[in-house]
Amino acid sequence: MATCKGFFSHDSLDAITNLWASSIQDGAALVFYGDLGAGKTTMIRSIASNIGITDPISSPTFSIVQQYSNHIPFYHIDCYRIDHEHHIIDIGIDDILQTEKRIVCVEWPDRIPSYIPTDALKISLDYADQDNVRLMTLSSTHSKFDQLIQSTQSILTT
Repeated sequence: MATCKGFFSHDSLDAITNLWASSIQDGAALVFYGDLGAGKTTMIRSIASNIGITDPISSPTFSIVQQYSNHIPFYHIDCYRIDHEHHIIDIGIDDILQTEKRIVCVEWPDRIPSYIPTDALKISLDYADQDNVRLMTLSSTHSKFDQLIQSTQSILTT
């Protein structure tokens, strides 16, 4: 299992997500953990921009899922309002997650644990003592993210 942990500021967000964008062009599942306001949607917005999506990205808290057009489908799923994971079946979660060529970003994945792909990149965001600084922890059990995690570590501060 590859992991890294460190601090980043809003100023380094674009460098991080640009690095990620080049690594996930053929498809990936990214799951985002963190409190309200920790920066999950901001990070997803930056990823989308760096892979070429020009549409405005907003949190799909009420619609639960938003799809954007790109060279492959890009899905932004926000499970904050999901009380029980069986409630997500109606939005076609199985089809979205089982599609090989797609990028899917899931906020609040702890609300739908049995639907999260085992090869997902896990991103945890926590507040730090300074304004606009976050502590990020990345982990994955899949080797396809090893280089991404290692490269991200070089951007983060400890």
